[in-house]
Amino acid sequence: MNLRQKKKLAAKLHGPFDFRKKLVEQTRTRGYDYLRMNESFFFNDEVSVSIQASHAHYCCPRDTVQVYAYESMEVAFYKGSEMVPIEEVTTNISVIRSFEEFFSGVVYAFVPVPIIQKMYADLLVQRGLREDIAKVDPLGNRIKRHKKKTGSNSPSVVMQSVMREMSDDFWRGVKESLAKADEVKTE
Repeated sequence: MNLRQKKKLAAKLHGPFDFRKKLVEQTRTRGYDYLRMNESFFFNDEVSVSIQASHAHYCCPRDTVQVYAYESMEVAFYKGSEMVPIEEVTTNISVIRSFEEFFSGVVYAFVPVPIIQKMYADLLVQRGLREDIAKVDPLGNRIKRHKKKTGSNSPSVVMQSVMREMSDDFWRGVKESLAKADEVKTE
C-alpha cells in the first residue's frame, strides 16, 4: 500500500479525528538526520500527550518521513509537566491494556498507529481537546531550560540532558509510589 492509499484509508476509517492530521511539527534540527519534534496534544485537566516519530524516536520506520508512512510511534503522557503512565490519564481498561506491552520504562515505544488512534479518540471523549487556550508545551519548556543549563545548542547534548531529567523524574515517582504502597501494607 503506497502513501496515498494509506492516507485515503485513514481518512475513511477515522475521518476528521485522525490524530496524524493534527500533528504539528514544533522543531526540526539537522544533524545525523532530521530530528523532528511534534507539539503535544493538550487535553482538559492538564493532560497532554506527546506523539513522536523520527530517526531519533522509538518508531517504525526509524527514520524521519511523512507521518502517514509510520506503522508505529513513540508516545508519552503528562499531567502538568510531569511524565505519568497511561493509567493516570484514562480509565478505559481496554486502552490501558493495549499500551502495556509497549512501555519502555520511560515512554511507550513502537506503539502501533491504530492503538494510538484508539487512545486519542478515548481522550477526546473523556477529556476533550484544549484547542481554545494558548499551548504551553512541557517538553518545549524543558528544552529551553536545558539549553541554558548545558550552555549548548547541540540537539544531542540538550536532548540527552532532557531525557536524563525525565528518566530521573519518572523513577522518583515510581519510588514514591512503591513507598506509599509499602506504607499502606504495614498499616
